[in-house]
Amino acid sequence: GGASSSSESAPPEDRTDLRALEAAGYVHLYGVAPILNALHAERRDFETPGDMTEDEAEKKPMARASPCLFVHDKSSGGGKRSADKLRAARELEDLAGSVGVPIERVDKGVLNTLCGNRPHQGYVLRCGTLGFDALPRLPPPGDDGPRLWLALDEVVDPQNFGALLRSAYFLGGGAAVLDTDDGDNG
Repeated sequence: GGASSSSESAPPEDRTDLRALEAAGYVHLYGVAPILNALHAERRDFETPGDMTEDEAEKKPMARASPCLFVHDKSSGGGKRSADKLRAARELEDLAGSVGVPIERVDKGVLNTLCGNRPHQGYVLRCGTLGFDALPRLPPPGDDGPRLWLALDEVVDPQNFGALLRSAYFLGGGAAVLDTDDGDNG
């Protein structure tokens, strides 16, 4: 149970071990806007491992250590969607297909497990972590560098991290520095 499996009654090979997926270099992004941004930027690893073992390939998609876009299977119910939401959903699924990310339709419980019961809007993307460049020291101020730096330490909540980056961007920020040893900013 808990955070490491999607179902206590599922066979061991079909349980979603979030810690093992994280150790393999995968994170779960959730919500339409964050996933669209990640797919547009193409800075994350969306490649399915070529050396997937036969056992791994036989697992259900939510338990596999490979990228995937998990989409709420609305056929089991759900309300009507606005034209804007339908357009965003089509764009999201088209983008995922264009970068080679497989799409799996799953129930809401799977999505809730993958994103830790956070608001997913019906979409969760499993992909590689976002790599950060090491910066041994800040460059000296000058005309060619960012005018505003955001320095972060021990920010572990991805929603807070995103809000801070968006606020800094709005204020003209051009760079952020963070200590990646103090948390998972995936």
